[in-house]
Amino acid sequence: MNDDDLLIGWKAVARYFNRSEKTLRRWHKKYDLPIVKLGRSIYCSKIGLAFTFDRQAAYQRAQRAAVAATARGAKADVMNDFARAQIGATLRAGLAARVAGEPH
Repeated sequence: MNDDDLLIGWKAVARYFNRSEKTLRRWHKKYDLPIVKLGRSIYCSKIGLAFTFDRQAAYQRAQRAAVAATARGAKADVMNDFARAQIGATLRAGLAARVAGEPH
């Protein structure tokens, strides 16, 4: 991981998303952002953030598809759809790491 991929402190993470620190702290609680706390400092990787939001978006798409399928009278299988989306996101993250020349 390059130093460019690492965000240090709530201010840096907030600037990266163009949001307030308060919003990022709320997102950290709600979405379980990949933030490591050491003492009073926090560290976060941009790649980890991308993976987390990819996973969250996949879960939300699976939930919307399940609601739509239920409305049509079909049986919804949210967890299988979510698992397939997570596997795809994991494979994309591994491919991105290989392209970037990082060990996966």
